[in-house]
This record gives sequence, structure tokens and C-alpha cells, in this order.
Amino acid sequence: MVVSALRSIPQDRRELQWLTELVKVGLQLELATIPPYLTAYWSIRDAGHPVARSLFEVVLEEMQHLGLMCNLLAGLGQPVRLRDAALLYPCSLPGGVHSTLTLDLLPFGPISLASFMAVEYPESGDARGSPDGDDKATIGEFYSLLEDGFAMLAPDLGVGRQIEAMGLTKLRDAADIANALQTIKRQGEGSRHSPADSHVGDLSHYYRFREMREGRRFRHDPDAGQWRWAEPIDVPTDDAILPITPARDNDAQTAEAAAALAAFDTAYSGLLTLLEQAWQSGDAGALRASAASMARLGDAAVTVMRLKRPDRAGNYTPRFRPIQTQ
Repeated sequence: MVVSALRSIPQDRRELQWLTELVKVGLQLELATIPPYLTAYWSIRDAGHPVARSLFEVVLEEMQHLGLMCNLLAGLGQPVRLRDAALLYPCSLPGGVHSTLTLDLLPFGPISLASFMAVEYPESGDARGSPDGDDKATIGEFYSLLEDGFAMLAPDLGVGRQIEAMGLTKLRDAADIANALQTIKRQGEGSRHSPADSHVGDLSHYYRFREMREGRRFRHDPDAGQWRWAEPIDVPTDDAILPITPARDNDAQTAEAAAALAAFDTAYSGLLTLLEQAWQSGDAGALRASAASMARLGDAAVTVMRLKRPDRAGNYTPRFRPIQTQ
């Protein structure tokens, strides 16, 4: 299922099943971005570095976007199955979004930043005319399609299994849904008028990543009425980054590494299971408990990323492979 194919469906054939499948793609799309962003964040040795903190803020907002998709699915009466939605890396984005892009679990640096910028490329184009965009469907275009679908079909949403906690709100009507989807677009790519999320003044994800790649601050010049590159920023260099290499099935593994990789996958599966359980009954307490699970996941990741590979190709990388249960 791709965005172009969904758009080609005549409006009189766009029914609730069509809309439900579109939300499931949105859930998978949001979940797909989190492991690569987390991997780059964990690869920076100093978690207190301003760039690391900015990356983690992006992750938290992506998790909020994932939560909004979970609320939409729950509102439509559908189960939330995150373990089934998780992708194996390297992978393409679901829904045909940026279909030429391959996502992988890479350390922080120019290559991963270029990939992240491609993921978040604005629907309306880069404010500085960056050549990084393509003519493929953007995340913004996907969410515009989803917004149009909800506006047209106006389904009744149940709120019993939706969660209102940790920045999430229950989605009751078309206005709530439109506001939620616009929030995702603003935080990811900025608005059509500004690279910033106008509600809080922070740069959107795309421009945060571009600042990191350019090594300069992107600021609005009120006199010129334009956004310009300004003062340099401190970007972590190679010696400040763990030398990780994406894990593959045929990698040689020490016993210590095999145990650490398995422990990480167990922690990741536990986090996804906890989130699934939260949306089974609308339990906000289970969602709040996920914060502690995230911290444990980070500890498990760093344990993996500090282990050297026997092939001398750097250190290991977590694989983000959920353990499926019967």
C-alpha cells in the first residue's frame, strides 16, 4: 500500500476500512523513525551534549506522534499491535513515503543526518532551497491525505481506550484530529510559513537535523524577513561518537555480544508490550511506566554499543528486533 495508490482511490470508494488501513500505515511510519533516531542519540558519548539533547527531544516528539496514531486506532475500535508494526533494519519507510530512501541504524554523523533530513523533508520544500528533496511522497503529504480522509468520512471515535497523558489528548471529533495531524506535520517539517513549530518556537525536526549537518544555527532575520545561517554550533566529532556498525544476521558474535543483543531485544519487546497493554484498556498508568522502560532500554543499548566486534569493524549496534510471542 503506497500513498499514490491510496490517493488514486475515487472519493466515493474511500470507506472506513480504507481510513483504518491508512492509520495503521501512520502507526508503522512513526514507529519506523524512532530506532534510527535513538541509535544516533545513544552513539553520542556525552548524553548531555546540546546536540544529543536536541536529538532526544525529537525522539520524545516522535513517540508522541506514535501515541496519537495509537489513539486514532483505538478510537476506531482497532487493536494496537506495535510488535507487528515494527520493521527490521535496513528498511524502506512504509506507505511509499520517500520510496528511494533506506533507513538504517547508524551512528550520529553526516550520513545519518542526511537520512533523517530526507525522512522529514518538508511537503512545501526547504526554506533555503536544499536539494535533498525528491518527487516522492513526503510524510507531510501522507498526513494531509489522512487528514482529508477523516474530514470526509467523519467517523465516530470511541474514547474509552484512548489515553490522555504525557502530552497526549483524546481525539473526539474532526477538529481534534486535524489539530493532532497538524501538530505532527509542524513538529516534523515546520509549517508552510516557517521552519519552526510556531506553537512553541522550536525548529522542526528537519531544520534541527539540518543545523547539525551545517554546524550553524538557523535563525530568522526580522529585518530581512528571511531565515539565515548564523553562528556556529558545537557538533560532536568522531572521537565523541561510539564507532558502531549496523548488525547483520551473518555477523560474528562473541558470547558477551550475543547476550547483550538478546537483552536489548528483550527490553525493546517489553517496552512495545507495555505500550500495547496501555492501549488495550486506555491505561494511562501503563503509559507513564514506559518512561522507566525507556531508561532501561537506553542502558541496554549503551552496553551493546561499547562492545567491540571481533571483525574489527567497530562496535556492535542494537538490532531493535521484537520477540514475538504466541
